[in-house]
Amino acid sequence: MRKLMSVFVVAAFVAAAAAPAAMAAAKVHRISGKVTQVDATKKEVEVNAELKGGKWKKVTFSLTDASKIMAGKKEQQLSDLKAGDHVTVAYTVNGKVHEAQEITVHPATASSHGKKKMKKS
Repeated sequence: MRKLMSVFVVAAFVAAAAAPAAMAAAKVHRISGKVTQVDATKKEVEVNAELKGGKWKKVTFSLTDASKIMAGKKEQQLSDLKAGDHVTVAYTVNGKVHEAQEITVHPATASSHGKKKMKKS
């Protein structure tokens, strides 16, 4: 009985030590930009993102079953995303694939949407 208990204790310590290493390997990155393309069939979203130094680059993100798309506190579907949406993507890199963990959709700014046009007299 004591041998069995010591095996469980050792296994618990090994699992606890391995957990931080696994989490460190999956570092979460964040990037913001505008959606340029949504492919529901491939479950991919392309974002024109601003990099450090003011450079822009199109980045394709793959979505998994665990990926979330949020607009405020409301969860959305991939079909709700459209070109032109301003988003922030939290993602991990798995080989050459950028896997989206969460895509946050930001509201349109008042300067480009929602203003009433004034009639010319």
